[in-house]
Amino acid sequence: MNKTQRIAQPVLPVKKEFVIAVDDASLEIERGINAAISIYTAMAEGPFNPDEFMDGMYFVLTRLEKCNKDLRRIVRDEQSQSSVSSVSK
Repeated sequence: MNKTQRIAQPVLPVKKEFVIAVDDASLEIERGINAAISIYTAMAEGPFNPDEFMDGMYFVLTRLEKCNKDLRRIVRDEQSQSSVSSVSK
């Protein structure tokens, strides 16, 4: 086999529900990152004491942690469903 030949990789069907769930989780993570950047900017450049923003930053970080766990669960569930369906075929 020369360098230009490639082995065809099987394309697995992707469920619409999985794509929507991953997209939703990604959007939540993006929102959390934007919030964290805004809070950081306010802490660094704003007229208020940075300590005033600690509760907001804590909320954003715990929300990002939850979103990350949700995303991992979504992927893990999809992987387990895919392996079950491939075994049953």
